Amino acid sequence: MLYPWRKTLQRLTLTLTCLLLLNGCATKLAYNFLDWATLWYIESYVSLDAKQKQHAKDFLDEFHHWHRTTQLPRYALYMEGLQLRLSTGTLTGQQMHDETDQLQVLLETSLNHLTPLFVTLAASFSDKQVDELLASLAKERRKYQKQFVDVNEAKLHKARIEELKDHLQLAISSFNAEQQTLMQNWSHSLLPFESLTLKQQELWATELQQAMENRQDRAQLDKTLRKLLFVHTDHWDEELERRMDVNQEITYKVLAQLINSLTPKQRKKMNNKILGYVADFRELAVANAQK
Repeated sequence: MLYPWRKTLQRLTLTLTCLLLLNGCATKLAYNFLDWATLWYIESYVSLDAKQKQHAKDFLDEFHHWHRTTQLPRYALYMEGLQLRLSTGTLTGQQMHDETDQLQVLLETSLNHLTPLFVTLAASFSDKQVDELLASLAKERRKYQKQFVDVNEAKLHKARIEELKDHLQLAISSFNAEQQTLMQNWSHSLLPFESLTLKQQELWATELQQAMENRQDRAQLDKTLRKLLFVHTDHWDEELERRMDVNQEITYKVLAQLINSLTPKQRKKMNNKILGYVADFRELAVANAQK
């Protein structure tokens, strides 16, 4: 599930990391295990039986081939353009907003391709598997509550900043005093949203539970899963959506400020990382085409 300002950060990293699997110089090795890691991710929420697992493996084999041949070239082109845009002039929050909109299109293309798998698996779940899935999501909510809700203000700001750094590590490996201050100011300027987010998560869980109780209704199940998987806010609590909009713009602005503040050494490292992703994406796509 995606939460308010975090959706901005995840847009910036999900596509870049090919569904959370790429990291630095291990890009090519990690990508070759895309199907295996996606299955592992699914089973971190619910244990599949032999038939479900085989169906998932077959589907993910096809998805991996599709992703490698159709999406990696798109990622390479996007990253090339991104590298040029990040190197030209002073960035604005609106420009970062535009970048995340482009990434959202790329991400949703992959999610669209994966959703039929999620629907088929969910429709085939036993009552025990449904209970396991809901328990996994409840555990995730408790973890979020412990990290972002049941904490004092100092720990909350620390948790926000650490998560921001984790997302930015893919492009920026270290932060100087000026950048640390920018992140501190960013965290303090956000409208409080964590408690509202937790309530929204509980509403999502209730909606998912209802869909799973009637999971043979594939059309409704598909609709519910897409509602939970894709980043759209028209069904959110009105106050949460308002705060999310404000926080999103604050986050776009600080992302631009952080990139604008890079030292020549930091900028060189960032450019090298981005160009490394471009080369890896192209090499992976070509290697598959030559098989």
